[in-house]
Amino acid sequence: MNESTEEGLLHMMESATSDPSTSGSSRVTRLSTRKQQQPPVQIMSCVNEPYTCDKCGYTTGVRSTMDAHMRTHTLQNFFVCGECGYRAADKANVRRHMKIHTGEKPYMCDECGYRAVDKKAMDRHVRTHTGERPFACGKCSYRAARQSTLTLHMRTHTGEKPFACGECGYRSAVRCTMDIHMRIHTEEKPYVCGECGYMAARKGSMNRHMKTHTGEKSFVCGKCDFKTTRKSNLEVHARTHTGEKPFACTECDYRAADKSSINKHARIHTGEKPYTCGECGHKMTLKSTYTRHMRTHTGERPFRCLVCGYRAAQQGTMERHMATHRSVKGARYLKDTSSGKQDARIKKEK
Repeated sequence: MNESTEEGLLHMMESATSDPSTSGSSRVTRLSTRKQQQPPVQIMSCVNEPYTCDKCGYTTGVRSTMDAHMRTHTLQNFFVCGECGYRAADKANVRRHMKIHTGEKPYMCDECGYRAVDKKAMDRHVRTHTGERPFACGKCSYRAARQSTLTLHMRTHTGEKPFACGECGYRSAVRCTMDIHMRIHTEEKPYVCGECGYMAARKGSMNRHMKTHTGEKSFVCGKCDFKTTRKSNLEVHARTHTGEKPFACTECDYRAADKSSINKHARIHTGEKPYTCGECGHKMTLKSTYTRHMRTHTGERPFRCLVCGYRAAQQGTMERHMATHRSVKGARYLKDTSSGKQDARIKKEK
């Protein structure tokens, strides 16, 4: 980028407090700025861009970002990009920023052809090839390729969670985690399945969902033939081999291998029945009980005998029916899902 282009994009910005007699004396002037302490917590709101600057109309969803923006109006002089209004107290920062508009990327990686706008960005990229991790944690053996990554890691030791949800008080150490959390309040689901239209708030949830179409079960138990699409499911399953039951009821001696089981058990003590039939008002403790009950109204019979075509609403009923086919080798039944597809679980009568 030549000097004339740079001067056309980079110019001095002055506030009303500047001396008008000197405002035109130089095209680029650097003056001192006042440092102000930023609030330690960034309050996130689920309302899109709720904070608006009354001086220039700038909007943001983060209060601390607005606080930082407002300080740009109190600075006497600073450097501004003529293309988009980006401003900084350091001229070099604005010069580096302007390469976004000019498309200039003078640094190129010899390994893969990747190009970068500055040497610092190229140095970070090169570490993806060399595996170098020059930033070391002083509290454990963790090392990082970037200073910013190490900063995030250090929060696992300090417990610092600078991002707070303005809706429910949830706190996070990482901005991207908070962004995902906010979708609970906004109900935003940016990931859409091309097969069935299922929508998800998280990429990981969509990846797990896609396995229901591909049939992929990448997590395999090393002690039996159990397979699952989720690592968490495998961890729970492994407890059937170890006998581990880490979840304990606070009211009695009952223990469970997974949290959902302990939550269901707790309803025995609380009397909670969260599932209510819209047809008859019957209340139930468990979702599985509710699902079975609803079939008495819908007439749905998802269990189908592959020997004679008999259908049943309840699995227990089908199990009893299969006893009539004991003489038939390989007799089995299937459970049809609500989508019309057959459940992969096949029950065999031995």
